[in-house]
Amino acid sequence: MAEALHLKKTSKHGIIDLWEVQLKNYTGELRCSLPGLEFLVPPYSVNQIRQNKKSYKVNPNSVVVFNGPEGHTEEFINSNASLKAVVIGADYISDLCEPLNIKSEEIEFNPCEVSCEPGLTHKIKLLADLSEPPVEATKFSLDCFTSDLLITTLTQQKHSKSELFTKESNAGYFPAALPRIKKVLHKNIENPAFDLDELAKDSGISKFHLIRVFKKGAGTSPAKYLSQIKIDLAKHWLLKSEKSVLSIAMDLGFSDLSTFNKAFKKVLGISPTAYKRSLR
Repeated sequence: MAEALHLKKTSKHGIIDLWEVQLKNYTGELRCSLPGLEFLVPPYSVNQIRQNKKSYKVNPNSVVVFNGPEGHTEEFINSNASLKAVVIGADYISDLCEPLNIKSEEIEFNPCEVSCEPGLTHKIKLLADLSEPPVEATKFSLDCFTSDLLITTLTQQKHSKSELFTKESNAGYFPAALPRIKKVLHKNIENPAFDLDELAKDSGISKFHLIRVFKKGAGTSPAKYLSQIKIDLAKHWLLKSEKSVLSIAMDLGFSDLSTFNKAFKKVLGISPTAYKRSLR
């Protein structure tokens, strides 16, 4: 992306980079070539995109994905907007794809507009929101949501290696054990009855092996990993939604408001109500 447009780049734990630029009555081009997978954060004010000598008009609320090596050009006409992009690191992608012996640079999305599916759009927006102040989610949360977004995109969207990903995913060979566990944890964030037995069953791994694999790869236990994700999501909802503290506690699977308050205060040192008040 062009230096003249005063781009801001924020790197997060070697997992993602968040790129931002404020366009003020801007008419011109933005040439991009970034390592990894770049997701534009909808909505965006791009007039059209040039990629592989072709031009595309895209829906401003669709999901647009680029891989770094191919490069692309974004064209703007009198744009007044904040443009954001979430870029998943090339090494992170290659590690996830290691069971299939695929490197990040081998994955090409052409055309770049892959979906208008609201669920996928929500994943991208949430990942961007979690990356920014004042939430600034922990490594555990960014890892979990990035892994989920990446697996969903690679297995459900059309790209140069999509047939292989679909085949291996249907056969149970992708993703590998650690990202598979993370995917199950992600699916059960709001499940109050979720426990280690259910995690092992849904992951297809014995409890002993699961704990060993997870602690080695994630650096903590599944329970602590999930607990931190819940707190980061609570921070996000307290900031972005009109939900009550009680509603947030229930939606995150806490047994009661008191338990939620204690868990939140243990991590941040203040209650959820005090945290929300501090954001005003």
